[in-house]
Amino acid sequence: MENYWEKRFLQDKALSINATEKYLAKEQQRYFTEAAGEITKQIEDMYQSFADQEHITLAEAKRRITRADFKKVDFEKLAIYQANRNRELKKKMDSLPGDVVAAIEKQHAQFESGLKALTRKGQITYLSLLQQNVNKALLDLYDKNQMSIYDFLADEYESAYYRSIFNVQKGLGFGKDFAALNRRAIEKAVLTTYKKSNYSMRLYAHCEDFTKNLKDNLIIGLIKGENIDKMAARISRRLDVAASSARRLVRTETAYIYEKATAAAYQECGIEKYEFLATLDYRTSPVCQELDGKVFFVKDVMPGKNYPPMHPNCRSTTVCHFDNDKVTERIAKDEKGRTYEVPSDMTYPEWKKAYGGERKESTDIKKAPDKIMAGLAKINEIKTDKDLLHFSERLIDNLGIDRSNVKIQVKGMLPRGRCEINKLQPDILTTCRYDTYNLQAKDDRSMEYRIKTAFHESFHLNLNGREWDAVNRQYEMNSFWSEMEETFAESASHYMLERYGVTKKLAPAYPDKIVRNLPRLKQLDLFRGCSTIQDFGKVAFETRQNGGNGNWKQMYRSMRKIKLDSRYDIQYFDYIRKHEDELFHMACENVTGMEDCKENIMKELHEQMLFVENTGMSPDSRGIYYWFMSCAMQLEGVK
Repeated sequence: MENYWEKRFLQDKALSINATEKYLAKEQQRYFTEAAGEITKQIEDMYQSFADQEHITLAEAKRRITRADFKKVDFEKLAIYQANRNRELKKKMDSLPGDVVAAIEKQHAQFESGLKALTRKGQITYLSLLQQNVNKALLDLYDKNQMSIYDFLADEYESAYYRSIFNVQKGLGFGKDFAALNRRAIEKAVLTTYKKSNYSMRLYAHCEDFTKNLKDNLIIGLIKGENIDKMAARISRRLDVAASSARRLVRTETAYIYEKATAAAYQECGIEKYEFLATLDYRTSPVCQELDGKVFFVKDVMPGKNYPPMHPNCRSTTVCHFDNDKVTERIAKDEKGRTYEVPSDMTYPEWKKAYGGERKESTDIKKAPDKIMAGLAKINEIKTDKDLLHFSERLIDNLGIDRSNVKIQVKGMLPRGRCEINKLQPDILTTCRYDTYNLQAKDDRSMEYRIKTAFHESFHLNLNGREWDAVNRQYEMNSFWSEMEETFAESASHYMLERYGVTKKLAPAYPDKIVRNLPRLKQLDLFRGCSTIQDFGKVAFETRQNGGNGNWKQMYRSMRKIKLDSRYDIQYFDYIRKHEDELFHMACENVTGMEDCKENIMKELHEQMLFVENTGMSPDSRGIYYWFMSCAMQLEGVK
């Protein structure tokens, strides 16, 4: 049975994950795209209907649309539509379990109640009708989700159960009769969960919250007098967030179903013990790291406690355990995703210590002289602007940057640091041409922050002479380029500061870019496994030091396609509330002069956090919210 158990169970786990992703790509994306199109059409129809009725332009309709006589509204047509929908659903619901049917019927009852309320009004707002049509579009969306998710999970449970039975019996070398699954067993498995509510109840609750949130966004758009395109974009963003939540629910529920079917197969085949198997790579959660390699009795299975899934998007699984199994091999992944074999009884903590937990590069830096940091003045030796100038010149030389045509200076200016380009260079549209490296004179921050700025600007200067896509044909800086370049320069500055020997965590500059971009970049292959600002900085620094260019358009587009869960920011809020004073002091170190405004700053922070909790959207404006979020991300890690 050498290596049998792990190979077979990991193969089946991979099949389950692949099936999930195919389902999400084929069904879920289509549902939400259709809903977005339907709601956008409702917005357009609202404006056009009012414009036609009043014989005015669309622009005038946008200004005047408040209250109007809706005697012409065909409520009977809406009622007929709903009756037809109910008949269509009745045919499909006959094959669904009672809990799912009850959830769907509850949604429809609420819609019909709202429709009846509208018919009793003599005069209603266009917004009221629009909101009711939004209800209708979302009702269709969540009906499809209720039914298709149940069918998918039921099929997945049945498939996983029989595959696990087969694998266990093949591994044992003999076969036995086993219980075939019936419909009730599948229903029970799908509609039972380790959380307080099953997928159907959570999906329904999400529909209620999302419907309210979406209609609130419509009100905001109307109050602001937004045009159709802006309102459609607003709706699209909220639907992207909802789709992300639905995908996470499906992934988590599928993982639960798969592992539940495996546990049922263990019991059916008389397997007494199982071993927890975490994925050996840098993305594995602490709770799964801790459980890896531990053995439990099948009779004591408790999903979320000693059996996967342990958390949303959990990738851990289990394998049969026999006390006389020989040590063979198991698969692990390095930072770049390449696989290699390790002993099968090696646990996650043992792997981390032996193969990568402390990162071999860090060990190498300690053993061998660091050429980048060689000869740089110690922090307590840098006391004046002139000292900082000499530090910067030595740093630039150590990085191998030709500064013969670059003016290095510490001068009076508003920015803390800046590299300036020579726009007269004929190839400036395609090639980076910096001609000055500037640091602010008489900077009132501590020397740690001033040195960090020196590292930040050196990252920019290291691009000199290489390809970039920063400048457009009007010789202006492209916003996407600044977004990416400053994110990487700031991350790299924190990594270099740590490499220099400063262990204190400093508040990030460009906090809005750090908060917006690092969680999304984390999903790209180049940064997968990064968990701190310094991790991202290390990747960015080494890429540039090894000759990387500054063409950021493609990466920016890939990053922007990644949608974060609407509650991503909120996972930092408990930490922020518990450490408000520490985070405030940290932010004040980098943005001096805030100390006297603490009361107003904290009030604004609390208002912005409440806004995020109520809407799921981050504040549009830069400032206080992002100062605290970026500092929390610095201390807690990039989740």
